[in-house]
Amino acid sequence: PETQLGECVTILTDVLRDSSRAPTVRLYTLASLGELIFFIASQEESDGANKSWFVPSSTFVCITRCLREGEDLHTQLCAAKIVENVCSVNSQYTKLFAQEHIALSLWKLQ
Repeated sequence: PETQLGECVTILTDVLRDSSRAPTVRLYTLASLGELIFFIASQEESDGANKSWFVPSSTFVCITRCLREGEDLHTQLCAAKIVENVCSVNSQYTKLFAQEHIALSLWKLQ
């Protein structure tokens, strides 16, 4: 079951990357991915790192791309909420979102 969680992250990342023309699918996939990453990050904070729950860097790249100008507003807000939630816990993934270009993207949101 633990490795299946890591596979879910990879599958959702692939769907998010391939769903650029379907905004509804993109939004729901992003929301699901955000919940999963937040769960992994919060479990890491309380129980220590679980190495089988690896979140690939491509996942964070996809979420960061959802913050760009020109994206659907709901998608941008969902990505911003993911950043907020993950940064609210003390995990290794917080560092991946605590970067200047992400802060600038958040600043530019309407």
